[in-house]
Amino acid sequence: MKEKVHKFWKNLAPTLNNMVLNKDIDNYDSKEREEVLSYLPNFEGKKVLELASGIGRFTGSLAEKGAHVESIDYASHFLETNQKTHKNFTNIHYQCIDAIDLDYPKDSFDLIFINWLFLYFTDQQLPYFFDQLKKWLTPGGYLFFRESCFSDMRNYEREEYMAIYRFHFEYEAAAKTTFEIIQEGMIETYIKHRNLTNQYYWLCQKKC
Repeated sequence: MKEKVHKFWKNLAPTLNNMVLNKDIDNYDSKEREEVLSYLPNFEGKKVLELASGIGRFTGSLAEKGAHVESIDYASHFLETNQKTHKNFTNIHYQCIDAIDLDYPKDSFDLIFINWLFLYFTDQQLPYFFDQLKKWLTPGGYLFFRESCFSDMRNYEREEYMAIYRFHFEYEAAAKTTFEIIQEGMIETYIKHRNLTNQYYWLCQKKC
């Protein structure tokens, strides 16, 4: 699965449309980003880990408030676009690596931000990675993640694309084993602009 996912993204140009796999993103991009960011806790002056950052739809907003942002993606051309877009920021460090291969010391971050990632993980990788996320967070630190759930609802198809569209309760169960879920729900912008109810988010806190 990993090789097929990497190949798919490698062959896509680093554009906004490709980043979200939707041709109409310009109609709701700013509203969706505003909504997603509204679910985050206060991270002013905090250390942030952004996984699967891509071209950086959220990187700049995280860096505006956070003291330091680690921006991670395995698609080098997407990450390069991110870096060029946010070249004026001095508090962002970029690393081109698959998230599953990452490791950090214990208590490295106050907030971990994920906007689509786990749909490219196998079922066996999920429990391991949630344990990793818990280790990397400081006591009382937060994990925010958003995923596409239950079926592939994209408005165009590519035969070589591979992802696992789980039920939302599967992510809830996985998160509960290592975190306390503070808030969860659906992305309202997707419902309003695309009539899709498959976009879920979770705000979790590290159990002390």
